[in-house]
Amino acid sequence: MAAAKGNRALGSLNFLRHRSRSIPAHVAHHLAMTAILPTMFWASPAWWTGTPMITATLHTTYNSVAQWITGLPLNTRTTNLITLSQLPSIEAYLDYLSLRYAIRLRFLPQHHALGPPQALSETHPNLPGLHRLYALSKHLVQGKLENRTTTSTVDGTNVLPSPNPDKTTTPQQLHEEWLHTLPNHTVVIYTDSSKPENGSVGCGWATFHCGDQQLYQLGEGSCHLGSWAEMYDAELHAIQDAVTSLLTTTAPRATAIIYVDNRAVLKTLQFN
Repeated sequence: MAAAKGNRALGSLNFLRHRSRSIPAHVAHHLAMTAILPTMFWASPAWWTGTPMITATLHTTYNSVAQWITGLPLNTRTTNLITLSQLPSIEAYLDYLSLRYAIRLRFLPQHHALGPPQALSETHPNLPGLHRLYALSKHLVQGKLENRTTTSTVDGTNVLPSPNPDKTTTPQQLHEEWLHTLPNHTVVIYTDSSKPENGSVGCGWATFHCGDQQLYQLGEGSCHLGSWAEMYDAELHAIQDAVTSLLTTTAPRATAIIYVDNRAVLKTLQFN
């Protein structure tokens, strides 16, 4: 079933790699990771058990996807084909999908129908199910997991009150007062995105570090994402670029604070 789905998805995109007018290999790789493989491995945590019997029926389709990405001849060795296509091994990729799903299950609310993975000694280890997801993820859990079932903060910590309950102080004044409380070397990141009337989305970012109650700029950048992106994508892209730029800065390692005004982006950063 999974191999047949993969073949259908590959067949619908096969014309894009025509010899005389084809898309680049990196675009083909992106399509494989976002369109073909998700279709092929849909619901794989429910049927993947790690046995060769399952992968034997999938390898042919998986290798066809790698050949479509690279454009190499059919007699290319499989190891070279997978390496040059920059695809992971099929076993590692399926284990990754199952492990990612198992981690999500461990953070489900207590009232959820599925619940966290559990060990079942009476169940055969080669059968799919929650017990296998437990075996995949048990080494990641040490002690009690954080509580995401309620909106309250950590036990014993009160919710911070609003710094401006009477709405008499301007946001700029509040921000400047708060910046003066930050310790030296704290990194502050500002991001923003825009989408003008022509629909062309862009984003920008700037990084600063605190010193003697002042901000000193570390770097800045901007990016044009085109009309296919949304404000959400632009905000995340700006955050990624800004955080990546910190890897090359000479500023001392310290706490980094990111200012974001997009609630969807905040939720994405909170749960990933």
